[in-house]
Amino acid sequence: MSLPLHVWSALGREAWDAGQLSIRTGSFVLVQDADDMAYVHLKQYAASYAKPAIVRLHSTFPLTPAQRVRLTGLYVHAFVNGAFDEILSAQPPTL
Repeated sequence: MSLPLHVWSALGREAWDAGQLSIRTGSFVLVQDADDMAYVHLKQYAASYAKPAIVRLHSTFPLTPAQRVRLTGLYVHAFVNGAFDEILSAQPPTL
């Protein structure tokens, strides 16, 4: 069963907004460390948000395991990009 586009786009938008909000509110602070694990930590943080979103979606649409994996990947990807968008939009422009 293929999910309708509005399911994918709504979940992606929710994830993007959650990523931006996590940076804006300071609930996640991207800190580079000696091991350069900041990106990994951000993806792990995003995954913690993805699980409840997928469970909530599963209560509306019966999802196969493969769909849950794909939707989790979409959520993490959109969350990370939303967080980076918020970080970069706060940076002063460079010449």
